[in-house]
Amino acid sequence: MALGSVNLPPDADLVKLAVAANAKLKPNAGVSFYRIHNPDQSIETGIVFECGARRAVVRTRNILTAHDADEIVQSVTAWMNRIRPTDKWSTNPEDAS
Repeated sequence: MALGSVNLPPDADLVKLAVAANAKLKPNAGVSFYRIHNPDQSIETGIVFECGARRAVVRTRNILTAHDADEIVQSVTAWMNRIRPTDKWSTNPEDAS
């Protein structure tokens, strides 16, 4: 996170996008969103890909809506397919944090 950036909860459009994308990803993966307000007044969207204990964070300056659900699902699925099967799941509770 850039110095002075502020992370904020998702707006209504991002919540709708999360619902639409997660309906297609469950039970194997998930995605969540948050907004990032930068000191230069630009706004980015933070995207958290989730698969088992694994997480990846992506940032974009694009304005996302529920219409982007299929593209998000494709991105999460491609990321998930790059994770080795033995790395997707863990029995160690510390991996969940």
